[in-house]
Amino acid sequence: MRILLGTLLLLLAACGQAEETETNSSPDQTEEAETNNSQSQEETEPDNGTDIDEADEPGNIAEETNNTPENSGDENAEEEAMPEAINYQAEASLDNDVLHVTMTITNDSDVSQELTFTSAQKYNVRIFDSSGTKKYDFAEDMMFTQAIETDTIEAGESINYDMDWRIEGEPPFEIETELTVSEINGEPAASQDYRETLTVE
Repeated sequence: MRILLGTLLLLLAACGQAEETETNSSPDQTEEAETNNSQSQEETEPDNGTDIDEADEPGNIAEETNNTPENSGDENAEEEAMPEAINYQAEASLDNDVLHVTMTITNDSDVSQELTFTSAQKYNVRIFDSSGTKKYDFAEDMMFTQAIETDTIEAGESINYDMDWRIEGEPPFEIETELTVSEINGEPAASQDYRETLTVE
């Protein structure tokens, strides 16, 4: 009986030591695991302070910015050096009681140029006397076919548009001329480039 009791006491003592050993070792293992995790995170996290893309460095940005004005200047210089392909000129003269107006458009380029008009009206002429009163307007009381029309001018050639008006009143007369071209080679035409004002005395 005593032997059995002694054996039970020994077993209980052994179990108590095992539990104490597990309890004492758990905090150490936990701390070691946390330490390892912290080190692992430090190794894997990128260094935001030093990982900078070279394209974002101030030196590179300044270099790109400095190149832009130079390129723009070259393009502007090329545009200014290009000659005008189409030139417009108007002339007027008095022959007795008839005022004759000629509008000339010349192709100064090396290729043909196609002029597009939105109707059969290809020009307009307005005439004013010395007091500013309008004496004549070519487009007034006129009917024009509302269909697109084109005129082609070969390289180095010209087209003339002529108009005669029997004068009313006494000169001098101010004559406003305008070519009503809407496009040249499919590109919008600058209407202000095809206007000219003349004075006939």
